[in-house]
Amino acid sequence: MNYIYDVLLNFNDKLYEFYDWNKSDDVKHVRRVPIFKISTKQLLDIKNNNIIIDKSFLDLIINKTEYFSNRKVEKIKYSCIFSDGEKALGVLFNSNGESIKYSSMLIDEEAEVNELCSEMKDYLLNIDINKKNIISDLKTRLDMEKEQFILNEIKALKDNKKNDKLKYIYYDCFDKKEESVSKIIDEIKLKLKQNNFDIRNKLYDLLKIRLFQK
Repeated sequence: MNYIYDVLLNFNDKLYEFYDWNKSDDVKHVRRVPIFKISTKQLLDIKNNNIIIDKSFLDLIINKTEYFSNRKVEKIKYSCIFSDGEKALGVLFNSNGESIKYSSMLIDEEAEVNELCSEMKDYLLNIDINKKNIISDLKTRLDMEKEQFILNEIKALKDNKKNDKLKYIYYDCFDKKEESVSKIIDEIKLKLKQNNFDIRNKLYDLLKIRLFQK
């Protein structure tokens, strides 16, 4: 089995590029982790979908990943890195073979994995597509966190019947009046879906001020 040594992996429910990693993330200093060369198609299948891997592959990688933790070495039961020779992706599986978390890599460490894989034959994975992952290449992690904050806050305003505050925020942001709360919420959701960053940032700032003034 082929391994890469001394790399950083940051497993999350969603795949975040290394420049989107947060200080609060549980970034692991990995002592060693198995690497597999696969086709570009299979790499994209894994990146864009929640997959289920067969048991024989789980048996192959079980406890092969080790990481440093408080001056001792611990193991991750089911994880590995896949590469097509151009891009590399860390994946964490559960005991049923379902891909549950993903990690990008630092540029130099990804390059090292790709270089090693360039001399390896493709490993043919036996996978089933479980469900599609929602990935937006146009949005950073901060963009998505802001949008979720906005959706949570406008829902809270609606649930608590703070309609006047919703109307005020809408007027301040869109520079027009609207009496229908449902139309206000629908238009906000539409602007977020359309990646209207100006509206998103203005809404975020307004809602942050409102939260501070509670």
